[in-house]
Amino acid sequence: MPGDSFVERIRNRPLRDLYGYWTRQRGDRALPTRAEIDPIDIPKLLPDILLLDIEAAPRRFRFRLVGTRFATTFGEPLQGRYLDELLTGRWLAYWTERLSIGVREARPDCGVNVIAWQRRHHLQFEWLLLPLGSERAVNMFLAMGVFEGAPGLLGSQSSALKKLLEQCPTPQDATSD
Repeated sequence: MPGDSFVERIRNRPLRDLYGYWTRQRGDRALPTRAEIDPIDIPKLLPDILLLDIEAAPRRFRFRLVGTRFATTFGEPLQGRYLDELLTGRWLAYWTERLSIGVREARPDCGVNVIAWQRRHHLQFEWLLLPLGSERAVNMFLAMGVFEGAPGLLGSQSSALKKLLEQCPTPQDATSD
């Protein structure tokens, strides 16, 4: 399991808070179960939280629950849809790989991606993936994303993220900043 060095990689306070909650819920086990995650415990984090189901054969990831701020930022409904219905190309490959590693290794993951278009920094997205399951068998992810962007890009009616992802074919990892 990640130690203190893992939490030090997390920049945003809400993501650190979610990681702390996940850690408390799992106790001395590798993973907490979905039943141990109670929304009542983390009300301030709910607008940015995701729950993703994992289907085994073929492996697919389905958005079970999507926080309101995350959904608004993405710009289209996500709940009940599959990752491969929403993303294409390198973005789909990137997220499928990150999630598959989480399933295989049963450990949390985090990172920061920059979404740039026409060589301009448009959006920074810090994310946290927390596996849920029993023993070392992952069957769901508790996830969270925090967006920071150009002024006006992330307005309450924005569909800019989906459009930027379509126009920016390659994820840029910014974790080495």
